Amino acid sequence: MSKIKLIAPQNFIKSVYFSGVINQFTLLYPNIKIHMMLSDERLDLKATEFDLAIRIGKLDSSQNICKVINQMSFVLACSSSLIEQYGIPSNFDDLAKLPHISCSPFENWSFKANKSEQVIFKPQANFISNDIEMCALAAIEGRGVYYGPKYCLLPHIKDQSLVEVLTQYTPIKRDVNLIWPDKLIPKSTRYLIDFLEHSLKVIKM
Repeated sequence: MSKIKLIAPQNFIKSVYFSGVINQFTLLYPNIKIHMMLSDERLDLKATEFDLAIRIGKLDSSQNICKVINQMSFVLACSSSLIEQYGIPSNFDDLAKLPHISCSPFENWSFKANKSEQVIFKPQANFISNDIEMCALAAIEGRGVYYGPKYCLLPHIKDQSLVEVLTQYTPIKRDVNLIWPDKLIPKSTRYLIDFLEHSLKVIKM
């Protein structure tokens, strides 16, 4: 039996896992065992002996092979109770006056103001967590404005627990990357790379 050591961001891979992607692979390749580690740290693949990594966002140059397989949408949202208390922010100066929820590792909030201009907002967080659902719950409780992956908030936006704000600015999407060492890799790892590339690129993020 072959074994693949995979490292991935904890919030992202939870969503992928529960959407059945990993289970589909194990059913297709029952003789390949996946050893999965969840971490948001940018660990060195060679030093940690991992075969494959999924990472979100812009990457530093390295000797690894990197392939962008999708892009993740982000959203800025808060509860209606927070709007009642502070008013609807109309610009980033207004946003600065509201309490903020920071979802690690997305400490800086990036937006596209027009076709060429990028705006970076640095929140003064009242609540910080590396768990997206915890941040979403904090936002629903009215504890601050949330910026993070949109797929986690869609149910709360649909039921109006949370409201999108500053919609004239578009949160910049972040790449979803597959990374593996630049060396000869086993067939099992290639199977997983091809499967994830095909499966994840069709998921709306």
